[in-house]
Amino acid sequence: MNIVYDHQIFTLQKYGGISRYFVELAKAIEAEAETETKTETELAKIKIIINAYITDNQHLNDLKSSNLIDINYNQQHLPVINFLQKNLKDFRYQKKIFSFVNQQLAKKYIVKSTTSSSRFIYHPTYYNPYFLTDLGKTPFVLTVYDMIHEIYPHFFSKNDKAKEHKKILLHKANKIIAISHSTKQDLLKIYSDLDENKIQVIHLGPPNLKSKKTNTNIGISFLSSLPNRYILFVGQRDRYKNFNLFLKAISSLLLNEKENLSLVCAGGGEFTKEERNLFSSFGNSINNKIVYYSVNDESLHYLYKNAICFVFPSLYEGFGIPVLEAFDAGTPVVLSNCSSLPEIAGKAAACYFDPIDTTSILNAVTKVCHDKNLRIQMIKEGFEQLKNFSWKKTAKETLNIYKNLCTKF
Repeated sequence: MNIVYDHQIFTLQKYGGISRYFVELAKAIEAEAETETKTETELAKIKIIINAYITDNQHLNDLKSSNLIDINYNQQHLPVINFLQKNLKDFRYQKKIFSFVNQQLAKKYIVKSTTSSSRFIYHPTYYNPYFLTDLGKTPFVLTVYDMIHEIYPHFFSKNDKAKEHKKILLHKANKIIAISHSTKQDLLKIYSDLDENKIQVIHLGPPNLKSKKTNTNIGISFLSSLPNRYILFVGQRDRYKNFNLFLKAISSLLLNEKENLSLVCAGGGEFTKEERNLFSSFGNSINNKIVYYSVNDESLHYLYKNAICFVFPSLYEGFGIPVLEAFDAGTPVVLSNCSSLPEIAGKAAACYFDPIDTTSILNAVTKVCHDKNLRIQMIKEGFEQLKNFSWKKTAKETLNIYKNLCTKF
């Protein structure tokens, strides 16, 4: 049985939670296979094929082709791929061109595979339905990460087809994986005609940042410029991530010299002109209190580990991987009381606030920053909550879906 993960998310993301999900899933399935005997077991017959022909995705660097995993860069097309990557590096529409080329190669692969005798399960990594016509009766699994496009459509361009494409695939998929119970509930609320039995909740596993224990790849300039006492914000800051309201809520805390607090933003891109104007609106003295770092896994873990707390003010999350990253680093978590976040963080491991109430945000952040004993207890509870998640469990439950589909088709 071949399991095929397509190119979509590996073209869209250089880093990101979804591409990390498929890489970790592949690694966990490989680990499961290695625990089996070398006899002809079901796992021994499995092959994972990742069709990421043109990509700069960094999570794929964690994977190496093996007897079980084949990252399909397709040597036949390397001259074309190298030419496109070299000559379109800074071109505005590079992603669209790469997506188009990847899509054509993916369709070619599907046609070839469906006419062979080998059985395979298709697992698209995002929502473009390009493969439906060529796939025929071959079963496919769709993972739904969140329902943000449906719940907050005003945050997205009219040219964004994710909502439209997702609806098509939801009704065609043989099995749907929702990454949280919250996402499943939203899914059924919005698409009430879906068969609930077709949807299975499979939580994601914890991050693997903790294995990066040394500071060798962080850099002296990074370490020397880091504030002594800081609150951590991770990832994208626009739209539903709610960064502007969060900053407004804690601005008085940052401006209070007695607090000696800074705000560190990890990843998500350099501050925009609009964001810098927002900083200045609180007074020039706040500019030195808000710093940005571009991060890799090692430096991100270091930032978590040394933060007073990690704050996640998002209006909506389908799962919330940064919560587990913070728990893994032993960092107190302060976060929104909505969507999947209470499901993932649990009752005692986090301090919650209303993400649209600035007073609620300020009170929660202040409480955690001021109470050392509370932070110690939250760290302890965070480690306990982390035990509820494992990539081994994610892999086993996903493999069961693949196997069941393979026996039916």
